[in-house]
Amino acid sequence: MKKTKWLIGTFIISISMLLAPMAHADFSDVPDDHKFKNYIDHLVELDAIGGYPDGTFRAESNVTRGQAAKILAVALKMPLINPATPTFKDVPKTNGFYTYIETLAAKGIIAGNPDGTFKSQNSLTRAQVAAIIANSFDLAERSYVEFKDVDRNQWYYLNIDKLATSEITVGYPGNLFKPSGIVTRGEIAAFISRGINGYDTSKYEYRNVFLNMSKAQVRVIEGIPSLENEKYLVYNSVKGNPLNAKITYTFFYGELDIMEFDFDLSHIPATEAATEAFFNDIVNKTFKPQFGDVTSNEKYEWMHSDFTKDSLYAFWFTPTGNRIELVLQVKSVEKGPEMILRVVR
Repeated sequence: MKKTKWLIGTFIISISMLLAPMAHADFSDVPDDHKFKNYIDHLVELDAIGGYPDGTFRAESNVTRGQAAKILAVALKMPLINPATPTFKDVPKTNGFYTYIETLAAKGIIAGNPDGTFKSQNSLTRAQVAAIIANSFDLAERSYVEFKDVDRNQWYYLNIDKLATSEITVGYPGNLFKPSGIVTRGEIAAFISRGINGYDTSKYEYRNVFLNMSKAQVRVIEGIPSLENEKYLVYNSVKGNPLNAKITYTFFYGELDIMEFDFDLSHIPATEAATEAFFNDIVNKTFKPQFGDVTSNEKYEWMHSDFTKDSLYAFWFTPTGNRIELVLQVKSVEKGPEMILRVVR
């Protein structure tokens, strides 16, 4: 059966970015006109990368394979795993990057060497980062981009082609990619930030939870006990109030059929103006860029005349046929608004 995926990671990250102030890093060696400035700021805002005690970022410094694993896992907010038995013989549980490497390995994003090692201290090459980014976002589109130094018979050709097709990379002058080149801190920020934001966000899918997954897979990834189908998340709003979300997974014949996110918006004033403004912001800044205009002749409107019984409702169909529903309700003035996001296979 074809595995139909939905941008679950994109919504969560978009929500957190929308409701939290963007952190602009003030590094002495990253001026406003630095070519990686925006990408570095983005990953700093995601707490995925930082600077040095002397106030520098050192964008030209090399990135190791272990460091890259941590940066990516944190940027995509992946639930970390901590298996009792190491996957790679040179990455013991005492390794500072152990949980990040194990998490990415379990998701099929990274792989080791034929001798069973990972070599976390080795510098990351551009060919290797192409594979990691292509796997992280499940890039599939191809356009057979030709770089002079990328032979079609090489193992990394397909991944580099996917990155170029998705405009995550454009290579170097002279139509070169330099697959054996070492990735710098600035470049890893650019690769991951472009993958998250994208030039066309409908192209990117996160390797987290997706429709059609088995119940066992979902529970392992989310760290959910075997008798439960729920997970709780907490984000921060603009004013620092907690934004709580309960995710409920519904399975049909053992496969994930529905994902429902129940967001507590009690910090939003229970007024028609405030709730409608918040809803419109979510629709316009998070969903329209991914899925286009609302699939409804009436767009999104209040469904009843009594405000405390009203619902704001919008829905979309993804290119793969999944239905995405967004509902904001005010059940009572005392409880405040609640927002539900439902993704249906």
